[in-house]
Amino acid sequence: TTATLVITINGNTDGGPTVTIPDSNAGSAGDMTVAETATATANSFMVTAPAGLASITVGGTNVTLAQLNALGGTPITITTGKGSLVLTGYNASTGVVSYTYDPSVQSANSDVTDSVTVAVTDALGATNNDSLDILITDSKPVAVGDINNITEDAVPNTVTGNV
Repeated sequence: TTATLVITINGNTDGGPTVTIPDSNAGSAGDMTVAETATATANSFMVTAPAGLASITVGGTNVTLAQLNALGGTPITITTGKGSLVLTGYNASTGVVSYTYDPSVQSANSDVTDSVTVAVTDALGATNNDSLDILITDSKPVAVGDINNITEDAVPNTVTGNV
């Protein structure tokens, strides 16, 4: 008699999704540094999902794969406790997500950190996350010496300045 052996190989993707947030401020606290008076500052992070990317969540805002792919024409703004993070682009081949961050907080004589959770979910439902920590530096006032002159007995005899 003859028997037929059927072998079925089901693929398995090794590894779950990852989020990589580069440290772009060279040893200072956090992952990037912006001054409290700064305008929007550009940066990026990378997501990978060997089983296929389903979505990312940034600061509690879910962004689908379709929305990621459309970021170039339809940016997504996420309001954090201390600023606005705008997702501006996504490169599907590298997994790089581009964004800008614009601080809205005026700190009282100290630096503050805005921590934004970034999570990635793959097609199998596996999730991984990291924290994007943005150091917002206090813009301390700088005093400079003012020089003014007045001529004795001149009219008017007032001097104004800013101390």
